[in-house]
Amino acid sequence: MRIVRLVLGGIIVLVLISFLLSNRDGTGVNFWPFGLLAELPVGALVLAALVLGFVAGLTWHLPQRLRAGRRAKSAEKRVAVLEAQIAAQQPATVLPAKP
Repeated sequence: MRIVRLVLGGIIVLVLISFLLSNRDGTGVNFWPFGLLAELPVGALVLAALVLGFVAGLTWHLPQRLRAGRRAKSAEKRVAVLEAQIAAQQPATVLPAKP
């Protein structure tokens, strides 16, 4: 599985580098109260927007994911306690040996 991740990651990096190199034309970045802030390549702007969206989605999703993980761990602990209680209440059964 690690090799598959490395191969896919390498392919993605190569595609992103190819995208950056093929979109080197400059464009101005303007924000209304500040005027022209910078002249950047189009590929860099698109990738920056992609990364910003990814970080925003991660920031939104990560706390929910962490809460769900904590709830799952506490539920697993509770199940283990209940299974131990049930096992303690039931008499042990001895299976006859096979001849």
